[in-house]
Parts: sequence; structure tokens; C-alpha cells
Amino acid sequence: MVGCGGGGGGSDGGGGSAAPTGVASFGVVQGFGSIIVNGVKFDTNGATFSKDDSIDGIDQSHLRKGMMVTVHGSINDGGTGTAASVDYRDNLQGPISSIDPAANSFVALGYTVIVDAATLFDDALTFDQLAVGDFVEVSGAPDAEGNIRATFIGKTDETCATTQEIEVKGRVSNLNAGAKTFSIGTLTVDYSSADLSDRPSGPVDGLFVEVKSNECPVDGTLAATRVEEEDEFGHFGEGEEGGQVEIQGIVTRITSPTEFELSGQAIRITGQTQFFPITLKIALNLTLEVEGTLENGVLLAKAVLSAEGNFWDY
Repeated sequence: MVGCGGGGGGSDGGGGSAAPTGVASFGVVQGFGSIIVNGVKFDTNGATFSKDDSIDGIDQSHLRKGMMVTVHGSINDGGTGTAASVDYRDNLQGPISSIDPAANSFVALGYTVIVDAATLFDDALTFDQLAVGDFVEVSGAPDAEGNIRATFIGKTDETCATTQEIEVKGRVSNLNAGAKTFSIGTLTVDYSSADLSDRPSGPVDGLFVEVKSNECPVDGTLAATRVEEEDEFGHFGEGEEGGQVEIQGIVTRITSPTEFELSGQAIRITGQTQFFPITLKIALNLTLEVEGTLENGVLLAKAVLSAEGNFWDY
């Protein structure tokens, strides 16, 4: 299996390596020297880089360990591959409004951001160095309570007086079409002056959006300059149907004994699914890696691995 040091295909019948197989892999950047995601070292020579699935002029130098990315490409036996594209997605960029040292968490743009052993900080930053008003970039995964379990936190030199762009992603709730407001988490978004060209019909409850602004929230309300519809995390697209995919994330919903959601992706357990360790039980807020094939938008799990222990190699 891909994330466990194996390959994506079997023997070629002649004793050599199997031919490369297509793969889409969503997970944390674990290292460089190319890029390592879900245990696979992808060669990035010739790869394109993007942020939020758009051409924002980023390159590999923008990436840091802990950032969540989707890699599209191919893999070979032996746990190596070639990336055709790498898309980085953050959850938010903006100011910290409060900090809870006892809970190792802070609030930014309506989200509670949880810092734990899996969180990596940029440029020798630590949790104790964060202060209310600091501008942070957060990448991670939502948990079952709607908090963000941060895998990467960076700090910028921006302030509310100098900021050019604040952004936050989430699902629309509490829509008030008359007042032209909605909520993302505990944040109120005023979209009365926002560019809605990406969504001319306007937002609706349950829609996953990215909100941009050029000024800080006031009394818990963010004045949006643009609201764009997005695929949640943009894991996989139509091109991956029937192909090999893998995802690392947090269990946010369990719908039946054989179906659950991992960072927004629907997962189905089949009679052929293998668990590592074999005693693994699916539970809310558990961090997992799942590998398999995508059919009609559902990931049919070939392997489900605990990402909270040393079960990566088998």
C-alpha cells in the first residue's frame, strides 16, 4: 500500500518494478528532498504547485512540514512516486482573538484551534509565543466538534492596520438573506458588499465557502470582500474515480458500522478492508489514514491505518 512503504501495483511478471500507477494523496507534508506525504516520497521536478486549487504563484518553497496538501501523480513499488501537481490548503489566515493556555488552544476567525503533539510551528515559533492580535496561518483538519486540530501554524508580520487579505473556510449556517449575513463557526460574515461572481445565486446554508476580507472582524463580524464556493478540502475530483487514493484525517462522523467520514471524505468499509492494527476500532476524533479506490465519490477502503501509533510500515 502507498502510505506504508509499498507500491501501487504488483509484479510485472519479469521480476522488475511494477509500472507506475496513478494516485491522489491527501495528507500532511512529512518531509522534503522532493516532498513526502503519507509515507511516499514524491519527485516534484516538473510538478505544478497551487493554493486552494488556484494558481496563486506559489512554489515548493512556500510549503512547510505539517501543511495539508493533495498530491496528484503516480507511484512505483518501493514507496516512491512522481507528483504532477501539489495543492496546498489552509483553513484560515487572520488574527487571534483569544487564547486558552490551559486547553492549549486559541480562537481565530470563529474557530477554536487546538494545538497538540501533532502540531508543527513555522520558524521556531511556539504556542507560548502566540498573543492576541497575532496574524496566523493555520492548516489542519476539523474534528467532530467543529474545532480545527492544527497540523501547521505559522505567524506573519501583518496587523489589522496593514493586512491585505484575511481568509477563512467553512460551511454556511444561520443564513439571513435579508441582512446578507451568515455564520462560519462563531464568526458572523457580512456579505452585503462582497464579490459573489463565483456564486451569483448567493450563499445557502450548508454550502462550503471561502470568505476573503481586507479588514479585521469588528465585534465578531467580518466584512467580506469575496465569497467563493469550494469543495471541502478539495481532496479528490472526477479524475480519481476508480483510481488509487489515500487520505489522512480525523473521523468527524460515523453513519453506520461500515461507513464514516474522514475530513469530509465519505469512507466505506468492505469485506476486503484490512485494519492496522487489527484491533483498530473506528471512533470520533480518531486520526487515521485510509487507502483504497474512489467510486461515485466514496472511498472504498482497502486499508485503514491508525495514525496515532507506529503502524505505518507493514
